[in-house]
Amino acid sequence: MPVSRYVVIAAALLGGLSSSHVLADQNTGVIENVHLNANIPGRGACFHMNPAVPNVGGNWACLWKVNPLYNETTALIISAVSRGSSCTVFWDQMDASGIPIVVLLDCGR
Repeated sequence: MPVSRYVVIAAALLGGLSSSHVLADQNTGVIENVHLNANIPGRGACFHMNPAVPNVGGNWACLWKVNPLYNETTALIISAVSRGSSCTVFWDQMDASGIPIVVLLDCGR
């Protein structure tokens, strides 16, 4: 089973057990740019996709370190960029800047 499928299954199980959140929005595309900023505590990788993630925060989506699958999702982002894979990102809330907070990422081969 590909790594991305493990991340999706684990996220679904964790989300179902720990939260009643509904995934409010999603975007499918290729991750084209990854941004890391050590000056924002607790935030991991942010990325642009093509087509762009629709939001008021500059078309970014960001992964926060409080995500229970932070390490796995970071590895999936890196793999998707290196392979040029198509991914679907899901979020259910925005940060203070209006940037979607990644809760689930599914990337193909």
